[in-house]
Amino acid sequence: MSVVIVMIEPWELAAQVHHHFFKDHAERFLLEHSRYEEWVLFIVEDGSFEFEFDGTKGTAAAGELVLFPRLTNIYRKVLTPLSFHFFIFDWLNSAEEEKEAFSRIPRGKFQVYDASRLHSTLAQLRAVSEKPDPLSVARRNHMFKDIWLTYWSGESEMLPNSRDPLMNESLRRIMQQALGKFSLKTVADELRLSPSQFTQKFTKQFGKNPMDYVTELRLQQAQKLLKETSLPMSAIASRCGYENEYYFSRIFKQKMAVSPSNYRKAFRI
Repeated sequence: MSVVIVMIEPWELAAQVHHHFFKDHAERFLLEHSRYEEWVLFIVEDGSFEFEFDGTKGTAAAGELVLFPRLTNIYRKVLTPLSFHFFIFDWLNSAEEEKEAFSRIPRGKFQVYDASRLHSTLAQLRAVSEKPDPLSVARRNHMFKDIWLTYWSGESEMLPNSRDPLMNESLRRIMQQALGKFSLKTVADELRLSPSQFTQKFTKQFGKNPMDYVTELRLQQAQKLLKETSLPMSAIASRCGYENEYYFSRIFKQKMAVSPSNYRKAFRI
């Protein structure tokens, strides 16, 4: 009798955290190169580090998460004093379910768009870091699940809906990459389309081209950070995928009809 594998969504995956610790103001990693049997997640609270795995390179800074699949050769190096959470975990789902959801799991760098909720959850995680008692273990798993669901909830709210599975997949990939060094060609290559084919299909489905959607995502994140944090403009620009605060300010004012600093002042009542 054949076994029917029910398709599950990535947000339905359940994790078991095997190890979690919080490190404050680390100057370096003890190991720059490593390989784990399980999945690994970094969440940066402050500072920055560079990473590489399976040909993917990037830099992660405050508020960003980096997810590495099991059996992956990982390189990581601290760039500025780093405060971060480190998780080693496995999915409790069957191997078939994990394999089915694998292509839709955000590997590499991504962000949770509800920054205030993430900040609150990370504060609670610091309190139970490395504690072995059953209650602390249960709280860690609960808060890990909360972070996972918060990420997917934010993505679901921001994703337009298309009847074209390929274009829905393109949206997921754009969201994973929009706040970093985004490359239209990279996403098109991943979808096995030329940049022009991708742009045409995307624009037809959603009424806007991919780069306009990237700008929307970046400015939505910028608005959250301007309202909810006291980060300097240079840090906000970096977290939103812009190389410098001057270009970020120009784009923000062009699209929002107000400068970032005046936008922030409007919410400081």
